Amino acid sequence: MAGGATAGGATAGGAPYDGGLSCPGSLRPRLQCDPPVVLSDGGLYSQPVLGFFDGGMVYGWANGLRFQVFTKTASGTTTVVDEVAATGISRAELDAKGDYWAAIYHSGEGQPIRCFASHGPTATSAGVAGYRGGAGIAVSPSGEVAVVRGYAVGVINHMGWAVTDAGCPATMFALPVDLQSDYVAALYSPVYGFRFTSSGQQNFSNGDVGLTAPLPDGGVLSTSTQQTGEGPEDHSAILSSNGTHALLATSSVDTRYVLRAMSLPISLATPLGQGSNYPITHRYLSWYSSGCGPGCMAVVYSADQAPDHVTAMFLRDAPTFGSLTSTDAGWDVACNTTNGDTQVKVAYAGGRLHVILGEPGVARLFSCDVPPL
Repeated sequence: MAGGATAGGATAGGAPYDGGLSCPGSLRPRLQCDPPVVLSDGGLYSQPVLGFFDGGMVYGWANGLRFQVFTKTASGTTTVVDEVAATGISRAELDAKGDYWAAIYHSGEGQPIRCFASHGPTATSAGVAGYRGGAGIAVSPSGEVAVVRGYAVGVINHMGWAVTDAGCPATMFALPVDLQSDYVAALYSPVYGFRFTSSGQQNFSNGDVGLTAPLPDGGVLSTSTQQTGEGPEDHSAILSSNGTHALLATSSVDTRYVLRAMSLPISLATPLGQGSNYPITHRYLSWYSSGCGPGCMAVVYSADQAPDHVTAMFLRDAPTFGSLTSTDAGWDVACNTTNGDTQVKVAYAGGRLHVILGEPGVARLFSCDVPPL
């Protein structure tokens, strides 16, 4: 947090960490945030995206049928993508590192995955979205871009992916891998390069979570872990702060739906086993994860029923999860958002946690201090 955090809920300057009054009906404390910034209003905002590059911020959303991306720097705000989709946009992802950013969106199964980048080829259709619409993108600090999609019905091979030296790919490799890959995400490791995470159900309460390493010749190496009694669905993924694990925030089904944090070793030489996992909440609709400093993973989610407060959890990031703060129930970021229609993304930059919310009528940005860890 600003000024540096210390134990006991105080800043290094001696003032207590105080985010203000709790949200109505909530027992959780509030994060200490700046007043929210209205990025845009008057539209139908969903599928928000957010990232930070050297010198600025990149953000966007689906606004009805429009996919819009903007950069904000000291020189002002620039529209860098404004494209009308043929049908409703069902997924959007963005990643930013160093001087670069790249983003994708698609409109559902069998629809083109549209890719946009700050450099190199842009506005390409890299392939089609898979069975459940899983897709991911990652960029390296030197500008390489990786795009991945999950299992595609009607396509002989299962996963599709591509890695380029710069900008968006125009085609994908497609290879059979023994994974449930309905849902996928991409991340970048400075040591191992790009990695793809995957998840999917074999039946309602069983499935697997996997890790795939793309090879220069177009092949892949893959490994997976069986999830018995925890049918995994969609997930977000980040690299642990020490670089050894992929950290997933995964929706799964046991006796009911639950949002879990799970860790997988990045090195494929290390057996996955069952994987460390930590239950976060049963009340969630939209969620996303990011780093939040050394040894810290933040998972931010909106609720699935009223009152719809947006909440952040701060977890020890690998290999064994646990709460890092004085409240295991999390910290509220925003109160009384649009019930059933609030979608979130989160990014960590400048020592602060930044949360973008897309709702019918308004897109807002919250910039918050991390509580004492």
